[in-house]
Amino acid sequence: MGKHIISPGYHSPFRKVATDMRKLLFAAAALVGFGISSAHADLLVGPTLNQLNAGWANTGLQITALQNTTLESFSFYNYGAADTIELTDTSGQVLQSMSFAGGSTEQAVSTISTINAGWMLTANQTYDLISTDPSNSMYASSSFPVSDSQLKVDGGYGNGSLETAYWFHFTNLDTSSSVPEPVSIAMLGTGLFGLGLIRRRRV
Repeated sequence: MGKHIISPGYHSPFRKVATDMRKLLFAAAALVGFGISSAHADLLVGPTLNQLNAGWANTGLQITALQNTTLESFSFYNYGAADTIELTDTSGQVLQSMSFAGGSTEQAVSTISTINAGWMLTANQTYDLISTDPSNSMYASSSFPVSDSQLKVDGGYGNGSLETAYWFHFTNLDTSSSVPEPVSIAMLGTGLFGLGLIRRRRV
């Protein structure tokens, strides 16, 4: 029986197919991991707050997430006293909480502080964003609801209920979410189509 001799420079076509398949799989994995979504940001500004909130503890805003999103940051109109900012559900359960560093008493002039939160919000869920100090914040008359593509402010929140005449404490609600990129999805589809063609050639 004769021997089948393979020259040193010979490369099996199946080896090339396997190499091509690996390249396409790596490309598809890269697209899945890095390319099929991008951050979409919205900024819900709100009114200028110009009246002192005196005597109402646990006040703020009632908000509803219109999609899965992250509340990245917001502005807090305050008088410089130490405070606690909370995100609760509508039953009052505290979901997120942070201490606001300030002095022992309120100052004579208000200031606006940026609060970096990074709190995840679930689509169609309603939350109360509140501060606990009764005299460390500002409010203004407003009408509701106010919304962008990711978040809706249903109204102010005070005295344990929705307040549809007042906007309390917080403005510049900055949200972000990941959304599919059509171009990247198309690239992924092209890669997978090419992988299918290579598999057919092998068969």
